[in-house]
Formats: sequence, structure tokens, C-alpha cells
Amino acid sequence: MRDIDRRLAAVWFADIVGFTTLAERDEDAALETVAEFQTVARKAVESRGGRIVKFLGDGALAEFVSARTALEAALELCKSLPLRESRPATLIRVGIHVGEVASAADGDLYGDGVNLAARIQSAAGPGEVVLSEDAARALRHSRGFSFHALGAQAIKGYPQPIPLFRAEARDSADRETPSSTAPGIAASLPAVAPERSIAVLPFANLSPDPGQDYFSDGVTEEILTSLARIEGLKVISRTSIMRYKGSSASLREIGRELGVATVLEGSVRHANTRVRITAQLIDAETDAHLWAERYDRDLEDIFAIQTDVAERIVEALQGRLSPRDRTRLTGPVSADRTAYEETLKGRWFANRRSPDDLARAIGHFERAIAADPAHAPAHAGLSTACVLLLHWQRSGSREVRDRAVSAAERAMEIDHGDPEPWAARAMARIFDRAWSAAESDFRRAIELAPGDAQARQWFAHLLVCLGRYDEAIDEIDRALELDPLSLAVLTEAGNVRFLARRYHEALAYYDQVLDLDPGFQPARYKRFEAYLPMGRLEDAMRDAARLELVEPAPPDGTAGPGAERDFLEALVEYARNDFWPLFHVATTKAALGRIDEALADLATARDEGDWYLVRAAVSPHCDPLRADPRFAEFLASIGLAGVPLPIEEHAR
Repeated sequence: MRDIDRRLAAVWFADIVGFTTLAERDEDAALETVAEFQTVARKAVESRGGRIVKFLGDGALAEFVSARTALEAALELCKSLPLRESRPATLIRVGIHVGEVASAADGDLYGDGVNLAARIQSAAGPGEVVLSEDAARALRHSRGFSFHALGAQAIKGYPQPIPLFRAEARDSADRETPSSTAPGIAASLPAVAPERSIAVLPFANLSPDPGQDYFSDGVTEEILTSLARIEGLKVISRTSIMRYKGSSASLREIGRELGVATVLEGSVRHANTRVRITAQLIDAETDAHLWAERYDRDLEDIFAIQTDVAERIVEALQGRLSPRDRTRLTGPVSADRTAYEETLKGRWFANRRSPDDLARAIGHFERAIAADPAHAPAHAGLSTACVLLLHWQRSGSREVRDRAVSAAERAMEIDHGDPEPWAARAMARIFDRAWSAAESDFRRAIELAPGDAQARQWFAHLLVCLGRYDEAIDEIDRALELDPLSLAVLTEAGNVRFLARRYHEALAYYDQVLDLDPGFQPARYKRFEAYLPMGRLEDAMRDAARLELVEPAPPDGTAGPGAERDFLEALVEYARNDFWPLFHVATTKAALGRIDEALADLATARDEGDWYLVRAAVSPHCDPLRADPRFAEFLASIGLAGVPLPIEEHAR
């Protein structure tokens, strides 16, 4: 069994439609067709970094590192065979699946992943490329493709029907404008959206002042947050719906991309003490209006408006509010105008996530609290901004943590049913290494708001660091269903899989994020981290250079002898920057073999309360330390002794 290499891969089977009939009618033409097929298939596969595993008469088995390159090669193959006047056009059919494969010493592939790809190919029609649900899910944010659900189909050898999707290339004229989202399959596969599902699109700002965007965005987020508290209602989170701000995409496109049956859209006009809000609920598939209302009120009535909109939406979706849900929607809130507006401004800056923006957000939340100390959303927002700031600094972290906990607990006192402060306090408890208490707070946040993607995203990270890998992946996948276009959630989906040592899956998520936004640095940073244990030094060096972690930038060519050590030494030098977490400094020194220094840095990180110590038990970057008994003692000192390591996939 030593010669068997198991790994995750995208594979496809392709064959020539009607080959048997052609061979019976004209053997020479059939042989010529096979030769053309093999030439075109080899070119399509190898030009995208794949490999032809083998040709099987009129068929081919190919392997790729990503679902995207597999689909690109398949679509090219289907359209590239030459036409002959002497015979009909040659049609190809392809089946694609992403799954585990086993490779023998001779390079052949085996396993369930290969078998399923072959079965899917047999379900494809002439000229069709058909994908499994797993392959389609991996492509949900890829540009240039459209997907059509074929429903769950019976597949020979599999006890349950399997959802299949037909893929097509999209012409450039059919693609979304840059202001819209990346096209692709509905993020919440299967394609039939749950009946009780909704996306709240960004409300248009109709105020005389364009600078009132924070207000219209805030109203959108408040309504969305209220709906997320309703059990059994799928609500797409803020970061995904904000990608449609100013978009020309149709409601049908939006509904399909986000996997929802209904869409709420509207507008806000805010001037002085008056606010006018219009809202309409629309069936995403039929464009039928399910409910519409206009509110022309004093600003002090804003909370009543938001509650009424949420209640009317639930009624329109033929649902009934339980007493518990109704209580969640009408929690205790104050109506001070200054506090409300300062809180909306604070949320606007907090959503930008940079250290400077978080500092500005904290200032707005503090002004809101000064105007109305009983305004619970301001305390909750302050707690969230503080825990986000914990990730950006080394010095002063304990003071920021204390502010986060104090603000969270004050918010709970005012409104015990608000989920936000529970999630924020959970993050602060990770700082304290109070793992069980953090889990309890996360579960309370999710209980209060089942549709809160951020709480699920943060909880997934805790779970994977505690060695509960399957639970973590389930939780982050649920967050993705609720926030399918969030760069942060997509990146976390990669982080969870990286810490579970499913490296190739992690890279696929990081690549998706950078395809959507090449400037999103967290994904590039995490990809750079993932490359190192995979032995992909040149790739790690390129990403580190793009992040300006090393000076001068490493060369683009093949790294020579000693390059890895020089690179790691440069990273240690960069670590003098206060924002570089001490945990990362320690693991970089460990990679250099400087074990004593690494352990000393970890001890300092423990004393300072480095948030990233949560990863110490499972991070591949700690592997150089595991043979040292002092590292086991360190893990015990932070409450992470006995955390199981995952089974590592083949890294390369």
C-alpha cells in the first residue's frame, strides 16, 4: 500500500458520442476521429496544468488540481474537434467530479471519485458537460460559466440519487457588470431555493445628501439582522447582498446566485427628523410582488418601522411568528436620534475592517453611548469593533479585550436577546483561552439568530482549533450558505480546511477569493501560509512579496539553495512590526530550527494573551515543535492538551 497516493482532485471522463455506430459504418473514419480526439484532449488538458491519466479507446480520463481548470478544459474539448464534410460533427460528452482519488505508482487513478465521474459522464447528453454537486459547488463563484440544475438522478452503484448540473460557457456579453457579483451557480446548492428564504438588497439612498449612504445601508442591515433572528428563515447576510449595490443584475439572477426564493428591495429618504422608507417583497423567479408598503414617519419611529417590515415579510411568506420570534423582533431598544445615527455610522466603518476604520467605528459607538447610555446596539457594536481590532495589534490587546467584554455585557443587560454581544464575548473569551465558555457564548448567539453567518464563521474557527474537524466544516459551510459572496467567510472556509490539513481544498477557497478580488489581502496572506507546509516555496515567496512582508521582493524564478532559510529569516525580521502576531513569529522561528526561541516567544504570547494561540494544537506550522516535550507542556498550560491532529492529505 506504500505506493498508493491519496489526494483530493478534480477528474473528468470524456468520450465520443456514437463511436460504436461510426466504427461499424466506417472503421477508418472512426480511427481518425479517435486520433483527433486524443490530440485535442491532450492539448486542452495539459494547457491548463492537468494531466491525461489514460485514453480508453474513444474515451479519456483526466486529472486537474481545480474544478475550474477541469471545466475549462472540458468546454474547450467539446467545441474544438474539427468538422468533416464526409461525416457528421463529432460530439463529446464529459462528466466532472471533485473527490478523493488514489494514485498508484504507474500514475493510474482509482477510487470512488473516479467511479462517480465515469457514472456522471454516462448521464450527460451529446455535447454536454455535466458536473456533480461537489464540483458545481466548488465553482459557484467562478466567472464565465452558467449552470443548469438537472435534478437528483439515479446513478448506478449509488444508493441515493445524486444532484447533477449541466455547465455552459457564458459569452462575455452575458456576464455580469463589474458592480455585480461573479456569476455562477446559486451558492446554496441545490438550485431550488427554500421557500422561506430571502435576500434584503441594499436600500437605495434617495436623500438629498449622497453622504447619507451610511443611513440607507444601516436601515438595510437592521432589517436583515431582525430577519436573521427568525427560526426557519434563510436570510442572506450583509456582505453578500452589498455586492449588489448599484448592480444591474435582474432579480431572477440575484435569486439564483444567492439561492433564495424572495428578494426585498426598497429606498430610504432621510432629511432632518423625517424618514421615508419604501419596501417591496418580490418573488425572485416570477417577479410577482408579494407585499409592498411605504412608511413616512418621524425618525423616532424607525425601530417600529423595521419591526413591522420584518413581521410583514414573515406573513407574506406564509409563515407565522411564534411568541419567541416576536419577542426577538421587539427587544428593548431606545429611540434617541443621535444614538441611532452614530451607531449606523459606527457599523458602516466597522464593516470596512481596517485598523483605522475600526478606530473610527469605536469613536462613533462611544458618541452613541454618550447620547443614550441605554442604546443596546451601540454597546454591541462597540464590543464587535473591539474584538476585530484584537486581530490587528500586539501591544494594548488586553485593554481592548477588556473593553470588548465590558461593552458586550452591558449590551446583554439592556437586551438579553441580542445575539451580537454573545458572539463578541465569545471571541474575547478565546483571547482568555476560556474555550468552553467561548463555545457556550457562540451557541447562545446562534440560538438567538440562526441566520447569523458571522457567529457561525467565528465558531467554526474555534471548533477546528479544538480538533473537531467535521463540526467545524459543517459550521463554516452553513455560514457560506448564509453569506455565499463574503470574501471573509470564503477565506475562513479555506482556513478551516487548512487547519484540518485539507490543503488542496483550502487553496481552492483562497483562489476563489482572489479571483473575485485580487486585492483582498487576508486570503493572499492565508494562501502564503498554506503554501509553506505544502513545500511550494516559490509560490509562498511570490505571495509574501505581494503582501510586502519581505524586502526586497524575492525573485520570480526557481529558488536556489538556501532560499527557504533566507526567506524565513526575512519574515522574522519583518516580525519587528507590532502588528505581526507573536504566534506567527514563534512558528517562523520554529521552521528555522530555532526551537528555544520559538518556545520562549510562545510563552510570551501566552502572557500577553495572543489571540492566535487558539491554533497552537492543530496548526501545521507548529509541527517542528511537536517532538519537544516542552511544547506538550505549553499546550497543557493553555488548555489544549490532547487535541487530536487530523489525518493529513498528501500535501503536494
